[in-house]
Amino acid sequence: MWRGFTCPTQITAALAAVAALASGCTHDIAGRQAIDSIAAQIPSERAALLNRLEVAPNTSGQGVLVFVGSTRSCRPDYCWIVLGNGHSYTLNEESRNLTPNLLRLADAPAEHKNRAGFDRPGFASEVQNVVCQKTRG
Repeated sequence: MWRGFTCPTQITAALAAVAALASGCTHDIAGRQAIDSIAAQIPSERAALLNRLEVAPNTSGQGVLVFVGSTRSCRPDYCWIVLGNGHSYTLNEESRNLTPNLLRLADAPAEHKNRAGFDRPGFASEVQNVVCQKTRG
């Protein structure tokens, strides 16, 4: 027994708290890196958008969603998915027009589409729901 801790309940709780803190930090870092990778693709004349970039988890698969939420609807004005290792894709036509160096996820290699969950039924609706929840709080 460690001083002040009775095994195993308190030690397990302490380890769970440390793990939760560590995973939160990892998500924050991944989100910041995703925003930075998309921000690097946005032309300087559209720099005002950089302050509006937000992140959300991709609940359909791997990766992080980066988006600019709409002030009028739950549909994002711009939306990308960052899978990591330099693989980022646009999810709507507005994003493709803004960042023409990035492919649409629909045109990505099958492996990347699978990782993102693109072929799952309701992928687009799920992205919209996640963005809506994030922007509407």
